[in-house]
Amino acid sequence: QIFGRMTTLGRIAGVTPAHAQTASEYGATLGARFPDQQPEIEAITELYVRERWSPDAPEPSTLTERWQRVRDGLVRRIGESLPARLRRRK
Repeated sequence: QIFGRMTTLGRIAGVTPAHAQTASEYGATLGARFPDQQPEIEAITELYVRERWSPDAPEPSTLTERWQRVRDGLVRRIGESLPARLRRRK
C-alpha cells in the first residue's frame, strides 16, 4: 500500500510511471526528481520489492516511518508548485 501511495503522490507531483517501468526504475526516477527525498524513496522502493518478491519480508515499522517522511516531503513540494500549476491552466 505504501509504495502505491508514494506512486500516487508522485503522479500528483508530476512524475508518472512509464508503462513498462519496474518499481525500482520508478523509485529511481522519483528520487532523482526529489533529491532531498531520494534516500527514503529508494528505501521504500527496496522494501516494496523485497515484500513482493522475496521470502524475507521487511519490518513494517521501518516502512511506516520512512513513508511518513516521504509523504510529508512530497505533499510539501506539491503545495509549493500548486500556485504555478494553476496559473498555467488559466
